[in-house]
Amino acid sequence: MAQEYALASDARVLTSPVIRDGVIYVAQEDGTLNIIENSGVNGYGTAVWPRYRRDNNGSAALGSSTAVTPSETVYLPTVTASAPEESGGPVEGAFIAFHLEVSRMNRVNTLWPLLERFMALADQYGVKVTLQFSAPWAEYVYQNNLLDTVRAWEANGHEIALHHHGPTHKFFDGYTDDPTAVRADGWYATEGMYLGSMDDLMTFLAPLSQQGMTSAGMSDEATDWPAGVLYFATDSGETPSADDLLSTPVEVTHNGYPAVEIYNAGYLIEHFGNAAVDLDDVETALQTAASGEYLGLVFNDETFEKDFNQIEPLFQLLQQYGVTIETVSDLMDRR
Repeated sequence: MAQEYALASDARVLTSPVIRDGVIYVAQEDGTLNIIENSGVNGYGTAVWPRYRRDNNGSAALGSSTAVTPSETVYLPTVTASAPEESGGPVEGAFIAFHLEVSRMNRVNTLWPLLERFMALADQYGVKVTLQFSAPWAEYVYQNNLLDTVRAWEANGHEIALHHHGPTHKFFDGYTDDPTAVRADGWYATEGMYLGSMDDLMTFLAPLSQQGMTSAGMSDEATDWPAGVLYFATDSGETPSADDLLSTPVEVTHNGYPAVEIYNAGYLIEHFGNAAVDLDDVETALQTAASGEYLGLVFNDETFEKDFNQIEPLFQLLQQYGVTIETVSDLMDRR
């Protein structure tokens, strides 16, 4: 017979266990002393165990049995050290929201090959990306006959989502349900850029997705949140924060519509400064996540233009921890 006992530490056992009066004593290299009572094991005669014998005729007995002879078999309790419990992890789920930022056409033209390269790498690792399209990226797709490419990404499990910069954002995309908020003065001036309502924007983006857009990353959600969009991958506060790497869903109302917010932190987005996270931050989050927490990452053009070589190590780290990247809508639908 065999009995296993978990030790108090994961340090190596320092020496052989000692048995006296039915109690097993096990010392470990970090100074931990384990005392296991009621084991049913006694030492040999009146001596502690182990006791060296010249004839090697055994050195212990079970219960009230006497010392054994070479022809008898006695199975002593097997004392096995167990790994300590993890302080956190694994995460409830994980996502990558890719902000396809409001940009000029020549800029999108430069970035598009990097996006295709990134999507191929994501497919290689089974990563499902939430691609948040702004109006200029959609326009580039239409002008360059790339709609089949985008729809193929969606058919392969990636999400086509909304990215919107409202009038309080320096890089306003021209669409808002509050045209009075369009600034005509100062650094945020966007005079003459009003292109239409949020319904107009959603209609313009609609051909990108055959499933419909159900998640977004955007500004001005109080006035511009569109009907039919259910999930908001965003910051928990007014500005980006590395603390948003782990979060739990929050039910909110924007522009009169119910929605669920889930938070995310920028991966190697240089202009975020200390609010950006790197590979070490992600690993720490994977090790310390509390029950029910999701890991959320934001990529944008800075991520793959300046740090493309840090994307595959991220995918490998997530794979090592057994974490699957899913889309925002898939994760929130299942919560």
